[in-house]
Amino acid sequence: MLFRSPNHGIPDKPKKSMGYLTSEIIEYLTIDSGACDSIAHPAAFTKTPIKQTPESGKQYGACGGETVTNMGEKTVKCITRSGKNIESKFQVGSKITKNLMAVSQLCSMGYSVFFGPAPQYDAYIGTHPESFMCCPDQDKIPINLNNGVYVLPVREILQSNILAG
Repeated sequence: MLFRSPNHGIPDKPKKSMGYLTSEIIEYLTIDSGACDSIAHPAAFTKTPIKQTPESGKQYGACGGETVTNMGEKTVKCITRSGKNIESKFQVGSKITKNLMAVSQLCSMGYSVFFGPAPQYDAYIGTHPESFMCCPDQDKIPINLNNGVYVLPVREILQSNILAG
């Protein structure tokens, strides 16, 4: 099962959101500290093309023991509910059921990631390159805890800087 918004299977209609034309589909990125690369389902981020890379066609063992074939790479521009933009590369893998955002990749992009203690479980991605543990709210992207898994809901950006109308 691919983890997406409830409108999975319905044709994607563009939506104006915070000065951007975005996909209507909400993609959920599982924030994964054990992943070495971010990886997406082939049907995720439908408007971003898959590009072939030297890794295309290679096979890897997934955490469940199945073999996953690398189908290429997508460089995705997306926007969070808080209005922050993230541009990231995702390997595209066969048999992938959850889109994974690697914490190591976020950190290499200059972000920090914080998973807070119970009972609040405050978790966020720090967007300021010098942030450590505490940063102003405007420099945070909230992460949701859903069924014991941290996820970041995003929408794919289709067009930037459109005029509000």
